[in-house]
Amino acid sequence: MGNLGGYNETEVEVGGFEELAVGKYKVCIEDTELKESKAGNEYVSCKLAITEGPKEGRYHYENLNVGHDNADVVARAHKTIKEMSVAMGITGVNNHEDLRFDSHKKFMVMERVAGKKEGQIFTNFKSASGFVQAAAPAEQAAPAGDKPSWQK
Repeated sequence: MGNLGGYNETEVEVGGFEELAVGKYKVCIEDTELKESKAGNEYVSCKLAITEGPKEGRYHYENLNVGHDNADVVARAHKTIKEMSVAMGITGVNNHEDLRFDSHKKFMVMERVAGKKEGQIFTNFKSASGFVQAAAPAEQAAPAGDKPSWQK
């Protein structure tokens, strides 16, 4: 049997993930990856890094269904890609890698908006030009480590 390095289940807390609240966040697309769902549909997984404010260092993930049987689902993904491109002021997006920060060094604002149903939240993307992060209570800083590309 393998050793778990002193693991003691009574000392480990589970959970703690907090959904990103309604609000505006300055972000960059740190990484993208083309993946396949269990159903065999292609989607682009976008890892967005919050780059300033009390949530700096947190990540938000957007999955864009670019290969799906339902044309409305694909159209929604294409609309989001266009919204992101316009928000960052980039053109000529031909593949998911063109959206990454290390390709163009552009930021955008991600706005989380409450929907009509309880717990429903929509995400929109806008230009970061003139954006000022709202003040909020101090929170615990993200763990130190290698700096992400947007901080280098």
